[in-house]
Amino acid sequence: MRAAVYHGPHRVEIEDVPTPEPGPGEVAVDVAFNGICGTDLHEYYAGPIFVPTSPHPLTGRQAPLTMGHEFSGTVAAVGPVETALACVGSRRPMVSVAIYETPLETPLLNLVMNESRIQGSLCYTAADYEAVIALMDAGTYDTTGWVEHIALEDVVTEGFDALHAGRKTKVLVDPTR
Repeated sequence: MRAAVYHGPHRVEIEDVPTPEPGPGEVAVDVAFNGICGTDLHEYYAGPIFVPTSPHPLTGRQAPLTMGHEFSGTVAAVGPVETALACVGSRRPMVSVAIYETPLETPLLNLVMNESRIQGSLCYTAADYEAVIALMDAGTYDTTGWVEHIALEDVVTEGFDALHAGRKTKVLVDPTR
Protein backbone atom coordinates (compact mmCIF):
# COMPACT_ATOMS: atom_id res chain seq x y z
CA MET A 1 0.00 0.00 0.00
CA ARG A 2 1.11 3.59 -0.50
CA ALA A 3 1.80 5.65 2.61
CA ALA A 4 3.28 8.96 3.79
CA VAL A 5 6.34 7.80 5.75
CA TYR A 6 8.02 10.09 8.30
CA HIS A 7 11.82 9.89 8.18
CA GLY A 8 12.60 13.01 10.22
CA PRO A 9 12.18 16.79 10.20
CA HIS A 10 11.07 18.09 6.78
CA ARG A 11 11.30 14.56 5.39
CA VAL A 12 8.10 12.70 4.52
CA GLU A 13 8.24 10.37 1.53
CA ILE A 14 5.48 8.54 -0.32
CA GLU A 15 6.45 4.87 -0.25
CA ASP A 16 5.05 1.43 -0.87
CA VAL A 17 4.84 -0.33 2.50
CA PRO A 18 3.53 -3.78 3.40
CA THR A 19 -0.20 -3.89 4.10
CA PRO A 20 -0.49 -4.82 7.79
CA GLU A 21 -2.61 -7.77 8.86
CA PRO A 22 -4.77 -7.20 11.95
CA GLY A 23 -3.59 -8.93 15.09
CA PRO A 24 -5.73 -10.11 18.02
CA GLY A 25 -8.37 -7.53 18.87
CA GLU A 26 -7.40 -5.31 15.90
CA VAL A 27 -9.07 -4.33 12.64
CA ALA A 28 -7.64 -3.37 9.26
CA VAL A 29 -9.16 -0.22 7.74
CA ASP A 30 -9.22 0.70 4.06
CA VAL A 31 -8.50 4.41 4.49
CA ALA A 32 -10.72 6.71 2.43
CA PHE A 33 -9.28 9.99 3.72
CA ASN A 34 -6.69 11.09 6.26
CA GLY A 35 -6.47 14.54 7.82
CA ILE A 36 -3.28 16.41 8.69
CA CYS A 37 -3.50 17.76 12.25
CA GLY A 38 -1.39 20.06 14.39
CA THR A 39 0.53 17.13 15.84
CA ASP A 40 1.53 16.05 12.31
CA LEU A 41 2.70 19.60 11.55
CA HIS A 42 4.76 19.77 14.75
CA GLU A 43 6.30 16.40 13.93
CA TYR A 44 7.16 17.45 10.36
CA TYR A 45 8.64 20.84 11.22
CA ALA A 46 10.10 20.32 14.73
CA GLY A 47 10.20 16.58 15.29
CA PRO A 48 10.73 13.97 16.13
CA ILE A 49 8.56 14.78 19.14
CA PHE A 50 6.22 11.80 19.50
CA VAL A 51 7.67 9.56 16.78
CA PRO A 52 10.02 7.21 18.62
CA THR A 53 13.67 7.19 17.53
CA SER A 54 14.34 4.04 19.53
CA PRO A 55 12.02 1.04 19.92
CA HIS A 56 8.68 2.10 21.48
CA PRO A 57 8.01 0.23 24.76
CA LEU A 58 4.51 -0.92 23.64
CA THR A 59 4.89 -1.49 19.91
CA GLY A 60 8.64 -1.91 19.39
CA ARG A 61 8.31 0.41 16.37
CA GLN A 62 10.50 3.42 15.63
CA ALA A 63 11.13 5.89 12.80
CA PRO A 64 10.67 5.73 9.89
CA LEU A 65 6.91 5.36 10.50
CA THR A 66 3.73 5.79 8.48
CA MET A 67 2.01 9.05 9.45
CA GLY A 68 -1.70 9.63 9.92
CA HIS A 69 -4.05 9.22 12.83
CA GLU A 70 -7.06 11.31 11.75
CA PHE A 71 -8.58 8.96 9.21
CA SER A 72 -11.87 7.56 8.03
CA GLY A 73 -12.51 4.42 6.07
CA THR A 74 -14.10 1.01 5.94
CA VAL A 75 -13.22 -1.99 8.10
CA ALA A 76 -11.61 -4.45 5.68
CA ALA A 77 -10.57 -7.27 8.03
CA VAL A 78 -10.93 -8.25 11.67
CA GLY A 79 -8.18 -9.98 13.62
CA PRO A 80 -8.77 -12.80 16.11
CA VAL A 81 -10.92 -11.75 19.07
CA GLU A 82 -9.60 -12.52 22.54
CA THR A 83 -12.24 -14.13 24.74
CA ALA A 84 -10.50 -13.47 28.05
CA LEU A 85 -9.49 -10.10 29.45
CA ALA A 86 -6.13 -9.61 31.12
CA CYS A 87 -6.10 -8.43 34.70
CA VAL A 88 -5.76 -4.63 34.93
CA GLY A 89 -3.11 -5.08 37.61
CA SER A 90 -0.91 -7.17 35.31
CA ARG A 91 1.83 -4.47 35.39
CA ARG A 92 2.00 -4.42 31.59
CA PRO A 93 1.91 -1.04 29.83
CA MET A 94 -1.41 -0.43 28.11
CA VAL A 95 -3.13 2.13 25.93
CA SER A 96 -6.75 2.88 26.72
CA VAL A 97 -9.23 4.52 24.36
CA ALA A 98 -12.61 5.06 25.97
CA ILE A 99 -16.04 6.47 25.27
CA TYR A 100 -17.41 7.85 28.52
CA GLU A 101 -20.94 7.85 29.92
CA THR A 102 -20.74 11.59 30.60
CA PRO A 103 -18.62 14.28 28.90
CA LEU A 104 -15.29 15.23 30.44
CA GLU A 105 -14.98 19.02 30.79
CA THR A 106 -11.73 20.27 29.24
CA PRO A 107 -11.06 24.01 28.82
CA LEU A 108 -10.42 24.68 25.12
CA LEU A 109 -7.75 27.28 25.90
CA ASN A 110 -5.69 24.66 27.76
CA LEU A 111 -5.86 22.31 24.78
CA VAL A 112 -4.73 25.01 22.35
CA MET A 113 -1.97 26.42 24.55
CA ASN A 114 -0.60 23.02 25.57
CA GLU A 115 -0.79 21.36 22.15
CA SER A 116 2.93 20.60 22.07
CA ARG A 117 2.67 18.96 25.53
CA ILE A 118 -0.27 16.59 25.26
CA GLN A 119 -1.29 15.61 28.78
CA GLY A 120 -4.81 14.31 28.33
CA SER A 121 -7.39 13.42 25.78
CA LEU A 122 -10.70 14.64 24.47
CA CYS A 123 -13.56 12.48 25.65
CA TYR A 124 -16.92 12.03 24.01
CA THR A 125 -19.92 9.86 24.75
CA ALA A 126 -21.32 7.25 22.37
CA ALA A 127 -24.33 9.56 21.90
CA ASP A 128 -21.99 12.36 20.76
CA TYR A 129 -20.62 10.14 17.99
CA GLU A 130 -24.09 9.02 16.94
CA ALA A 131 -25.27 12.65 16.77
CA VAL A 132 -22.31 13.75 14.63
CA ILE A 133 -22.72 10.80 12.26
CA ALA A 134 -26.44 11.59 11.88
CA LEU A 135 -25.64 15.26 11.11
CA MET A 136 -22.99 14.23 8.58
CA ASP A 137 -25.43 11.79 6.96
CA ALA A 138 -28.00 14.59 6.69
CA GLY A 139 -25.46 16.82 4.91
CA THR A 140 -25.39 19.36 7.76
CA TYR A 141 -21.66 20.00 7.57
CA ASP A 142 -20.70 22.06 4.55
CA THR A 143 -16.91 21.91 4.22
CA THR A 144 -16.81 23.94 1.00
CA GLY A 145 -13.97 26.44 1.14
CA TRP A 146 -12.23 25.20 4.29
CA VAL A 147 -11.55 21.52 3.65
CA GLU A 148 -9.63 20.57 0.54
CA HIS A 149 -8.98 17.06 -0.77
CA ILE A 150 -5.40 16.46 -1.89
CA ALA A 151 -3.54 13.52 -3.41
CA LEU A 152 -1.14 11.48 -1.30
CA GLU A 153 1.75 12.57 -3.54
CA ASP A 154 0.98 16.22 -2.61
CA VAL A 155 1.04 15.69 1.16
CA VAL A 156 4.16 17.83 1.65
CA THR A 157 3.56 20.75 -0.75
CA GLU A 158 -0.25 20.97 -0.57
CA GLY A 159 -0.47 19.57 2.97
CA PHE A 160 2.32 20.37 5.42
CA ASP A 161 3.75 23.40 3.61
CA ALA A 162 0.34 24.92 2.75
CA LEU A 163 -1.03 24.44 6.30
CA HIS A 164 2.16 25.79 7.88
CA ALA A 165 2.09 28.88 5.62
CA GLY A 166 -1.61 29.49 6.37
CA ARG A 167 -2.68 28.96 2.74
CA LYS A 168 -5.05 26.18 3.82
CA THR A 169 -7.13 25.49 6.91
CA LYS A 170 -7.80 21.74 6.70
CA VAL A 171 -6.87 19.09 4.16
CA LEU A 172 -7.98 15.53 3.67
CA VAL A 173 -5.41 13.30 2.03
CA ASP A 174 -6.96 10.92 -0.48
CA PRO A 175 -4.70 7.84 -0.86
CA THR A 176 -6.44 6.85 -4.09
CA ARG A 177 -5.63 10.09 -5.97
